[in-house]
Amino acid sequence: MSAIEMHEISEDPDILKKYNDFDVYFKNDGHYGLYKKKGTTFDPSRIEFNKLPERMYISLNDRINLVRHQTFQLNKKLANDLKKDPVKAKKRLSEVVAVTLSEPRNEVLEVMKDTIGIVVDEYLNSADVIKNLVQVSVKDHTTQLHLTNVMLFCLGYAHFAGYDEDDLRLFGLIGLLHDVGKVDIPDEILTAPRKLTDEEFDRIKQHPRNSWEILRKCDFDKRIAICAYEHHERLDGSGYPKGKKGSDLGLHSRALSIADVYEALTTWRPYKEPMNPLMALGIMKEEVESGKLDSDTFQAFAKSIVRLTS
Repeated sequence: MSAIEMHEISEDPDILKKYNDFDVYFKNDGHYGLYKKKGTTFDPSRIEFNKLPERMYISLNDRINLVRHQTFQLNKKLANDLKKDPVKAKKRLSEVVAVTLSEPRNEVLEVMKDTIGIVVDEYLNSADVIKNLVQVSVKDHTTQLHLTNVMLFCLGYAHFAGYDEDDLRLFGLIGLLHDVGKVDIPDEILTAPRKLTDEEFDRIKQHPRNSWEILRKCDFDKRIAICAYEHHERLDGSGYPKGKKGSDLGLHSRALSIADVYEALTTWRPYKEPMNPLMALGIMKEEVESGKLDSDTFQAFAKSIVRLTS
């Protein structure tokens, strides 16, 4: 069995329980040996006295199945939380994204369709669902929370702008997956409470292409990967990674760019407090007037935000 087919697992005693249903392997002199058969538990005494192998592994296929199962279970809880408790629901959404990003492969990311379906169905039943989730303030700065917030803003915009249900689902996935390429960027860079060095910022600027590389291999609408690639581009050509401009950027990419900027301005970061919505929209209006953000899309987005935050 080759190393590329294996996934190293945590030795945390509380986490080890979830590997009871899988074969677990150890590695010796470059070769894998079976440490524990599926359906058996880890020896409690070996856990207590730290007698486990230094590194343990499960097959990549088992890893994917585990993450898919975790996501399915979280989706079930999400469906219930959306009806009863927006605070729990927002936390659950972030948990779904976090679990999914832990193994961003086609077989896992596909489950995001179910997540978006649950949110959209509940939203269509009650427009207050997104409003309630948007108004839940969380003092946290993680990629999964950012993706959750951007997804909510994309859904609010798409609904206000008159898109149909299929497009609502598309916009939801666009928002939820656009930064999937950040999984390879260290947290100390993503959450740095300071100005990034040129080298660090160059690494950050790689994430749109990384996101595109991941998403284009998935069984998704191709616009999801394209939007991920383009969401830091600007109409005047001042964005990255390719400096695209004007008509090169589609409507979905323009909307995602605006939702992404708004989220960054209005959400807490380690280095700044969140802006109130009107102040953020005022700054973004200056970006529109300077030719960076799309005017028509911004106007519709701003009106949707007023509805969501008032």
